[in-house]
Amino acid sequence: MFRPDGPALPQIAAFFEHSVIGQMEGGCKQGCLLGNLAAELTDENASLRAAIADVFLDLRDVIARSLARGQASGELADDFKPESAAEFCSRCSRAPS
Repeated sequence: MFRPDGPALPQIAAFFEHSVIGQMEGGCKQGCLLGNLAAELTDENASLRAAIADVFLDLRDVIARSLARGQASGELADDFKPESAAEFCSRCSRAPS
């Protein structure tokens, strides 16, 4: 979904639209697979906790790179920090710790 070529904004929008569609198809009852694992199993397993944290960090980094690419191409305003915006997005998808 996140390709290093092509416009960044449609790729970012597609990621969130895909997430919303998945939730709607599940009747908003299934939750996020990784979020559910993080909430239910990570207290029991440190290596699983680290692996899930890495996935969320990778997601944050991919979104940050896409936002920066969008800024560089003029698609997006340059009055925000891509890393901060990506951190916000990744925090919204994480289970509370």
